[in-house]
Amino acid sequence: MKKILQLLTLIVISTIKAQAYESAIPGLNITAPTASGIASKIKSPSALSTGIPEIEIPFFSVGTHNKNVSVNVGLSYHPNNTFMESKASDVGSGWNTSGAANLIYREVNPANGTPTNKYYFNFLGRTGSFQFFKQSPSGNLQLSKITENKYQISVTETGPDLYKFKVIDENGISYYFETLDQSYYLLTGNGGTNMAFTGCYYLSRIDDVNGNELVTFEYQEDNYTVPRYLTGTDQMMVSVKSLKPSKIIAKDFGSIHFNYTFNAVDRKSYQDPFLLNSVELRNTAGKQIEKYVLQTTSRITTYPWGFIGQGPNYGCSTYEEQTKRILSKILKYGTGSSYETTEIKYPVFNSGNNFDFLGYWTDYPNIDPLYKCFPEEYKNPKYLGIGLLQSIKYPNGTEVKYTFEPNQYFVDKSSPAYAASMPPYNVVDREAQYYEDIGTYPFDVHSGTSTALFTLPSNPDAADGHSYLLFHVAVTELYTNEPVQPADGHYFINGALMGGVDGDSGYKKYPPGKNSFSITGTGGKGIVTIKRVRYRSLPAENYITGKGVRIKKIEYLDNNVVADALTRRYEYKNFDGSNKTSGYLNDIEDVQTVVYKNVKETVGDNKGYTKYYYKTLFDKTDPMQSTQDSLVMVGNEIRYANILSNGLLEKKEIYDNNNLLLQKDMILSDMRSLGGSYVAVGDYYGTPIDVVRNGIIKNQKTISETYTPSGTYTSTSEITRNISDYNIVAQKNTGTDGLITESTITYPWDKRLNDPRLWNAGITNVPLVIETKRNGTTVSKSETKYENTSHFYPTSQISYLPDNLSQSIKNVSYDMYDDKGNPVQYTVFPEAGSTGISTTIIYGYNKTLPIAKIEGAKLSDIPSSLITAIVNASNEDANATSGQEEAKELALIDALNTFKNDTSLQNFMVTCYTYNPLIGITTTIPPNGIMELYKYDSYNRLLKTVDVNGNTIKEYQYNYKQ
Repeated sequence: MKKILQLLTLIVISTIKAQAYESAIPGLNITAPTASGIASKIKSPSALSTGIPEIEIPFFSVGTHNKNVSVNVGLSYHPNNTFMESKASDVGSGWNTSGAANLIYREVNPANGTPTNKYYFNFLGRTGSFQFFKQSPSGNLQLSKITENKYQISVTETGPDLYKFKVIDENGISYYFETLDQSYYLLTGNGGTNMAFTGCYYLSRIDDVNGNELVTFEYQEDNYTVPRYLTGTDQMMVSVKSLKPSKIIAKDFGSIHFNYTFNAVDRKSYQDPFLLNSVELRNTAGKQIEKYVLQTTSRITTYPWGFIGQGPNYGCSTYEEQTKRILSKILKYGTGSSYETTEIKYPVFNSGNNFDFLGYWTDYPNIDPLYKCFPEEYKNPKYLGIGLLQSIKYPNGTEVKYTFEPNQYFVDKSSPAYAASMPPYNVVDREAQYYEDIGTYPFDVHSGTSTALFTLPSNPDAADGHSYLLFHVAVTELYTNEPVQPADGHYFINGALMGGVDGDSGYKKYPPGKNSFSITGTGGKGIVTIKRVRYRSLPAENYITGKGVRIKKIEYLDNNVVADALTRRYEYKNFDGSNKTSGYLNDIEDVQTVVYKNVKETVGDNKGYTKYYYKTLFDKTDPMQSTQDSLVMVGNEIRYANILSNGLLEKKEIYDNNNLLLQKDMILSDMRSLGGSYVAVGDYYGTPIDVVRNGIIKNQKTISETYTPSGTYTSTSEITRNISDYNIVAQKNTGTDGLITESTITYPWDKRLNDPRLWNAGITNVPLVIETKRNGTTVSKSETKYENTSHFYPTSQISYLPDNLSQSIKNVSYDMYDDKGNPVQYTVFPEAGSTGISTTIIYGYNKTLPIAKIEGAKLSDIPSSLITAIVNASNEDANATSGQEEAKELALIDALNTFKNDTSLQNFMVTCYTYNPLIGITTTIPPNGIMELYKYDSYNRLLKTVDVNGNTIKEYQYNYKQ
């Protein structure tokens, strides 16, 4: 019989593990799993105060006809996108393709899977969030910023519950989000209904301030349908559409191409159904310039659900298996077929590999693993480490290794509100409580009831010494040959504690000294295990572990050898020793991110360390005098969340290896609240929050003290912002010698009354006037003018006489621009009253690059036929196929020499250039005619510079370690 029982146990385990257990985590079945990872980077950005390291692998950059707009593509990693509730992106768990995911993403509530009114945007390195909804019953559209920025965000309703967004940045560049996906969520009740909504608004195009198109975006679609009603006979369907960027076109510069593999089976899985295979940069002729091939593997991760108290999955044998892709290698190609490899490593899930998780939460006693465990075991912080990045090994042999650990944040466990989370009769708070061994007691009994004694030590956690006990009976064998046989054939053993007195919530507690238990049944043998609930310390330490991870250590390896001098270590304890952690949980609007007030960074061994002090949203400080603009909380309104939620640096101290203070920086910030606010739900130390109002740092002063054997040296720096346009309008620096240098800057906001053109166009951060003083005396003042109403480019730059600011001198005039905004002619005035010296620049390669610079000439001095010849030749070179490249470049060089040597230009200084667009310059023809050529390898790295005869002038070598 004993053997039969063991066999049945094994069958039960196998059966439960083989069953498909539906995830109880909502919010996974969305059309934009890769886009959803953007929220983590906005909520908890890379910073010392958040414990999130900046991990990026850049690929390439493509410019545009506006210097303020470029498309930079690469990979970025965020550790908080690797957890159980996170889907793996099209690249792999934790990774996103920066520069590709250009969109506005509507947040899905992780608790119930329904869309919220919070939106996150990410495009070309710009990130942020806002709240948007349609007011009822007025129908007015309400849009409020959550993260404060200089962007103008507008929304247009195009149909019932259909919208498009437009963002204008501080340079007047317009970004149009007009390509929409079609997502859905499950509305519970009445059998369940799938409700349609727009999950993402994708970037369609970018225009400059003059309305010229700079960049366009194309997308690949996945279209399918789901039933609207989950029950009943109605066959109505909901259309679903997912989008992926397939092509980004920088007009006249080049294009970026994304290649995917699609698997419809993964639509409702734990990974994006699109797998990104490669990202390729091509020139306007369609030639490959760079290509990155991404190699991934699949990993099955198991999360235990813990104790389930009812139903067919009763017990502890239920787990959730998730298959997620992980990025393993990146192959970089240039223009040839050879490649370089970057290797991404992930550890086997063991403590010490790259994640320190031991000693945080109490594990349940291993007395009956099938039926005795904690509920919701998957929330154990140790499972945050599954799938975390371990290291990146670059082609040059350098490897960067990351060690993470769980976040820890403050909780007041002495408060009555927290008492239910660590009751004396049960282990609920697995950091504050544990099960202490009392003893194990073998038994061998026959049919009937037997009793046994055990000694219970006094409980130091309770004033009366009583204990709440965990009692468990493990039967190793049932006797089937007893004289008295059960009538129903059921053999059993039961056990129970005896005595005790009534304690909290109906639980029994037991006094110190002798106690007893009983064993009842048909006979058998086994072991009784008795443990009791204890507290690790009283009062309990005020912290909880979880809610994401933080960096603990970063190591740099050279050929597998750690460079100790470069190793960085991080600690997050309160510097005053009052708590194990300085972290606070931002729980407003269910953001659920952790920020640290104190961070210690140590670089290398015996090289000292740096301590950082941050002001957070949850610092309890004494109220200041001004109730209007100094308090974080005013009534039910919380202020400065945009500044303080991720920490504001207040102090920085640098120490040597002997703990001697070398330098201290004090940062004094004067915050001001702004007019915009948004509706929120949260709690601030017991006060409910209804509204969040953003703020701005109006004045900031940094006092730096350096300590040396000869004395203390102090310097200060101050900045002042205009709360209307957020620009820094004044700077003041006081050196250790007492020299005071001040600068004031004027922007379009200050000129808007007399000349509102720039401000009305959205150009807000262009400095127009800069004045500098030393010890109160003006030493320089310059002004940039925008006087041509046909465009928004500068027309001249003037400087004022320091000793007479009413008089000015024109330094340079920008006389002429082409239709792409390139300065074609400018004139410099080397001295006051001079007629000026003009320079003309001819742009070729579809007006993307200068091909000729003619010093001393105006555009009108150059025959148009000469310009047309070199421009056309450069355009043909730009559009040449691989087989035509050499011939077209030689033809361009001939055309440039003809241009340069034309008699009409003999009185001017002429320099000419050729290029491989997106790679670099290939030829320079200076005024003396001695040509230099630039040679590149297949990875587009400059190899050498040679003269016209092939003699090497300069050579570059790139030696990678083996």
